[in-house]
Amino acid sequence: MRGERARAAVTDRVDNAPDWFLAAIDDDPVGWVALADSTLDESTVDRPVLDVVAALMRFTLTEISPRHPLREKCLRLFAVARINSAQYHGDEEAYTEFETVVRFEAEHLPDHDPMRARLTGMLDSVAAKRRESLRDDRIDEARALLDRFEATEDEASLDEAIARYRAVILDIAEESDKRGPLGSLGLALVLRYQLHADPGDLRAAIAAWRRALVHTSGNNARVQLVANLAGALHNLFDLERDEAVREEAFQLMRSVQDEGEAEMSRLNNLAAGLVARFAETGDTRAADEAIGLHERAIAMTDPADPQYASRLHNLSELLNARFPPEEHPAVVDRSIELSRRAYAAENTPPRQRFTLALALAASLSMRYKQSADLASLEEAVTLIRVFVANGPRLDPDRPFLLGKASLILSTYYDATRDPAVAREAAAVAREALHGLRHDHPHRPMLLFALSHVLSRVHHHTRDQAALVESRRLVAEAAALPDQSPLDRAGMLVMVAEECTAEQRWAEAADAYGRAIGLFPMLVSRRLTRGDQELRLAERTATVRDAGAVALQAGSPEQALALIEYGRGTLFAQSLENRDDFEDLHAEHPDLARELLSLRDTLATWTAEGAAVGDDHHRLARRWEELVAQVREIPGQQGFLGQPQVAELLSAAERGPVVVFSISHIRSDALIVRPDGIEVVPLPGVTPDVVERNAREFLAAVADGEDGEDGEDVTDILGWLWDAVAKPVLDHLPDNPSQRVWWCPTGSLAFLPLHAAGRDGHGVLDRVVSSGTSTIRALLHARRAGTSPGTDTLVVAVPRAEGVPPLPGVEREVALLEDILPATTVLRDARRAEVLAQITRYGWAHFACHAFTDTAHPSESRLLLADEAPLTVTDIARLRLDADLAHLSACSTATVGSVLPDEAIHLASAFQLAGYRHVVATLWPVRDAFTSRFARDFYAVVTEHGADSAATAVHLATRRLRDRLPDHPEIWAAHIHTGP
Repeated sequence: MRGERARAAVTDRVDNAPDWFLAAIDDDPVGWVALADSTLDESTVDRPVLDVVAALMRFTLTEISPRHPLREKCLRLFAVARINSAQYHGDEEAYTEFETVVRFEAEHLPDHDPMRARLTGMLDSVAAKRRESLRDDRIDEARALLDRFEATEDEASLDEAIARYRAVILDIAEESDKRGPLGSLGLALVLRYQLHADPGDLRAAIAAWRRALVHTSGNNARVQLVANLAGALHNLFDLERDEAVREEAFQLMRSVQDEGEAEMSRLNNLAAGLVARFAETGDTRAADEAIGLHERAIAMTDPADPQYASRLHNLSELLNARFPPEEHPAVVDRSIELSRRAYAAENTPPRQRFTLALALAASLSMRYKQSADLASLEEAVTLIRVFVANGPRLDPDRPFLLGKASLILSTYYDATRDPAVAREAAAVAREALHGLRHDHPHRPMLLFALSHVLSRVHHHTRDQAALVESRRLVAEAAALPDQSPLDRAGMLVMVAEECTAEQRWAEAADAYGRAIGLFPMLVSRRLTRGDQELRLAERTATVRDAGAVALQAGSPEQALALIEYGRGTLFAQSLENRDDFEDLHAEHPDLARELLSLRDTLATWTAEGAAVGDDHHRLARRWEELVAQVREIPGQQGFLGQPQVAELLSAAERGPVVVFSISHIRSDALIVRPDGIEVVPLPGVTPDVVERNAREFLAAVADGEDGEDGEDVTDILGWLWDAVAKPVLDHLPDNPSQRVWWCPTGSLAFLPLHAAGRDGHGVLDRVVSSGTSTIRALLHARRAGTSPGTDTLVVAVPRAEGVPPLPGVEREVALLEDILPATTVLRDARRAEVLAQITRYGWAHFACHAFTDTAHPSESRLLLADEAPLTVTDIARLRLDADLAHLSACSTATVGSVLPDEAIHLASAFQLAGYRHVVATLWPVRDAFTSRFARDFYAVVTEHGADSAATAVHLATRRLRDRLPDHPEIWAAHIHTGP
């Protein structure tokens, strides 16, 4: 009878109940439980079986007592059947039935009953697994939507995927379980950011990845997550210019390493950050490291990988940026080869192919500029036209790519003079600008691109409307904030040149002034000395013309300031490391101590290595932040700033300072006196004329060193007298004992102004000359100090590796020991020995070989007995308070051919190190005459002190001239710098 009711209960609930199951139902509930147990296990998925087991166990519960020993087993069998129906067949009613029945049973048991706890635990466990299963389903759905977007670019699918990922994350209780969905959400948000450039999406992606990273432990997964997060942080830096964001990116990427796809992503994003650093600061360490990273990533990437083309492209663009094609022609060929491989690569996303086409076009255009290969330029234009016509309109990179395209088309217009090409180039540039928001990071570049096109139109057609619009666009670009110092300075110089062309002198001077004001940022402490020199070499003409336009505007004071602030930038930066700290230390000792510590660390920075650049930039940034913080303190607004014009004029208290402004616009000498500036025109003096005379003069003194006739030297000294020195001296009193400080600029620094003269009469007969690279250097030399005294350290190196011996050194040493009251001689001196001893002496005399590296002046050096020389950098890092350094060696005051206005040479290094007076040579000197000069020089200074050094050089030079009047290459070589 019970068996019939049980079978009826089953068939009432299950239409297709298996006959074998119904036949096995007897009259005993114990048998029913055994039947269900033998029929069902955790993996059973057959729907009729699941249904009949659930129906029988549900009926069994009504037939047995609440305390029956099999009741809990019956419930568990019922639960398995209903849960499997829900899981494998999507039967939500089955799950609801399971939860209702089991919860009812649990709630009707006493609180202390162990069975109640077990049933409650089962409910919780099943609910958790069910939530996880549903979450996985929703994640799979979101992933499918994301895949659909990547295949079809359907933005609705992307938006829905983001919404679903966010819903899943909200539904997960444990933060550690959210790692996967957070990572996927970040990817989806970045894809949407790439579509619309909404900063909110980028910041949300970063927040998601940061949360995910906290709970990511597997190395491969962590590396991939770090690569993604760092890439997004670099994008955020581009938007906000917050250096802490970029530092976080570098720290993250250097904290992990792996193999495989994740490592390739890390290498690529680390390289991208380094490329951005190079582009903004000029740090070639970053570019060189990035090249190595790109090479590694390419080597690890399968050519069938969709990312293969982009990695080739990245390396191609970096090589073009790192190595100027005119200096490295092979780089252009390598760049084209890489770009062609990238463009031909398989499995490249369609959108990316247009970027690759434009990159190839840019490389081909570069070949045209290098070799005038018109076929390469025509191929480039064909690629551009395909991109402009068919490239994705909504790609956020399209404006930037159009800007590059317009510049290449402008080059094609220059080559063909075809007006249709000019119109095409302008239209492409205007499309790039259309609808672009005012604060878009690419706006300055795009304004420049259109301006350039229009300026070329004016150049070829004299179209005044094109010229007017071109100048307006450049001015607008220069006024935009948030540009790198390099880009902003370049724009301002363009504005200044346009104003100069229209003879708007005051506006030109103002633009030049703002550009020169950025020079310290161009050569920030983040860079190595070599990179600083490269940056300054690009700005030589800026300073040359800045003073001239200020004079045209009728402002000698502004001209002086522009010439002063635009030259000696590295020397001025080093001076900042010495002065202005006393007042700060008295009021804010902790701040002063941190700044001084940073100063010393950055001034002596020599470390190399992958992560060292990061540390260098971090410390330099901290320096910049602290300086800005100090300038917010009342009374410290001028901390480490440029001297005012009144302070510059004060340098002439002991005698006039003559500063030269040599330009194609006009050339003048500025006679600086305490009460003002007198401008002396120098007609006929141009940069080209000065450079030619300087070149011929250096060749002539080199011939004179070999015993050739000194006639050419005499002729050039005559020109120097007629054109430069005499016009100045005609405005000064006729007083042979008067001090004059000459401050030459440009190539004039190669010429001996103190020796200018004609027919036996010249500067030596009119004034006592000293030289100074800048007025700030002169003011620095006049600072108060306490010297260790007149004890002299003599560094004598008659023999050094790779150079001829100097037999006159021993004679010179013997003379010094005889003349000087207290002398310590370091014979065959070594670098470490010199650096250890030099701080103890107020005077120093070097008798040795010197090597002048005119291309890289910071590497100029004194040659010592060991293989380690004493370089300009070594000397400039010293912290001394000394009176006199005599450099009895060749060319120790010769400026660099690339950076004459920086006056980077051994003499300026000694002055920077703390020597108030420095005696040096402008060109190679004969060993036989150095001891004679030294004898006459020291005869004066031992009697009258170091402050008579200028007079001592003057008198010693006159004696040599009197003895060898026809050999100025001998008697004119020595100069004095100092107060």
